[in-house]
Amino acid sequence: MGCKCIENGTIYNIIDPHLKGRIAPDCFKQFVEIAFGCLRVRGNERPSMGEVETTLQLALQLQNKADSEI
Repeated sequence: MGCKCIENGTIYNIIDPHLKGRIAPDCFKQFVEIAFGCLRVRGNERPSMGEVETTLQLALQLQNKADSEI
């Protein structure tokens, strides 16, 4: 289900209802993309730990920016 939501652009349909309105859409998108990247069957298709770290730092920055704009 999650992968199809990414492909068709409806990833917000899989979000926990308690997070809706609390997590910035761009932040959520980063989390989903890195999570599904980590679930790939072939190890060489998965992101490196450095890529995971960089993506999570970006997600945090996006969330902090969104929070500061409220």
